[in-house]
This record gives sequence, structure tokens and C-alpha cells, in this order.
Amino acid sequence: MAEISSDEAEFVDRLGLFFEMVGGPRTMGRIYGWLMICDPPPQSLTELAAALGASKASISTVIRPMQEGGMVERLPSSTREHHCRMAPGGFTRVLQAAGSHAGRCGGGPVRAVGDRPEPPGTTGSSRGAPRLLRVLRDRDPR
Repeated sequence: MAEISSDEAEFVDRLGLFFEMVGGPRTMGRIYGWLMICDPPPQSLTELAAALGASKASISTVIRPMQEGGMVERLPSSTREHHCRMAPGGFTRVLQAAGSHAGRCGGGPVRAVGDRPEPPGTTGSSRGAPRLLRVLRDRDPR
């Protein structure tokens, strides 16, 4: 089992925070983040637990709704160990859920950011945020 680097850990933790921000469990985001960057791509529940510093029971509990939601897929195995990987189109489902969550917030994130100009001295990294939030809101099927 490979150890997770500090850069990988930061990425995984940031994705965990993103999932939490849009209404999901942080562990779900951390699992998904690790599945995005791990090598090899299929990971056993034991490998996920070791890489993320979580219990195997916690990983198993969170993987189930991820599988049902089409974010991850379980792979056939000749052993009793379950292996999973990111499902094709899984991140699209994540973004759709984020858009749905933004819609449930009454468009608050879009209104909060609005079309304000960038404050002086900023890098412009947040310019795309209002547009992304509007796209996610507008694509919400409700």
C-alpha cells in the first residue's frame, strides 16, 4: 500500500470539504477524492481505509450510497474483499448534486457572489464561481 503524500492528502481533504459544503458527508468526498488520484485505480475497502485513516466500517457505509448514486462501481473479485473505482460520469453526478444543493439554498450562493467586480489585488480566481453556480442552478431539473 502506497502512503498518501501531503499534496494528495490536501486534495482529498479539499474534496471532502467540497462534498460537505454541498450537503454530503465529508468522508464521501475524501473517498471520491482518493479514487480520483489513487494508483492503482481499483481500491479495496481495506486500502481505502488505510489511505484515508478511516475505519473499514465507515468506508463501507459511505461507499454503499456512492455506488447506488452511480459515483463509484464495485468490481468483480475472486476474493471476499470488495474493490471499487470511480464510475464513468460519476463526477458529473457530483456536480449535479452540488447544483441541486445550490438551488435548495434559494440561489443564495449566486446572489451572494453576484456579478461584482474582483476586489483590487485579487488574482481573479473567483471570477468563474458565479457563472458555475448559475450553470449548476439552471441545470437543476426541479
